Amino acid sequence: MYRRIAALLMAAALCAVAAACGPARQGNESSQEPSQQEPVKPDASQPGQTDDLLELECLGGLRYGQTEDEVEELLGEPADRAEPEYWESDGLTHTQWSYEGAELSFAEGLLERASVTAPFAGETQAGIAVGDGAEEVREAYGGWIDEEASTEERIVAGDVYGGLIFTLEGGSVVRITLGVTAE
Repeated sequence: MYRRIAALLMAAALCAVAAACGPARQGNESSQEPSQQEPVKPDASQPGQTDDLLELECLGGLRYGQTEDEVEELLGEPADRAEPEYWESDGLTHTQWSYEGAELSFAEGLLERASVTAPFAGETQAGIAVGDGAEEVREAYGGWIDEEASTEERIVAGDVYGGLIFTLEGGSVVRITLGVTAE
């Protein structure tokens, strides 16, 4: 639990100093300015720690640890915003937001998990989007892939405690989840 809180605080601090990784290709593009920086692609030859992947990774402008205000500025008003709920299991207050093609989970006001499907068109830092093939994912995230947790239906980059999960149907990505997926 303390590791998760520390990671959330670290991610929030990094987000405050780092520029957004580019606009989402959904919804409010007109309020977005294109990123002037080349995205940092995860280096498959240097997988490092899962926390490193979370610090590097971005999904259509969404970053682990972003504040609710930053997400709302990026994507606009959510279609649905659940009431905050206190979880005894981790001692944190959680909130769920929904957009067309995106389900977001916050803990203490910081983005903990983003799960996207079509029509969300944002990409990961390595350029993977919903609709791409499993081989493209494996090529882009090779050294990060947790083979023990991966199956024919999903590819896990990092691990379920922090990273990316690519859900597959017929060899194509139908869902991308960024962040913490294990409870």
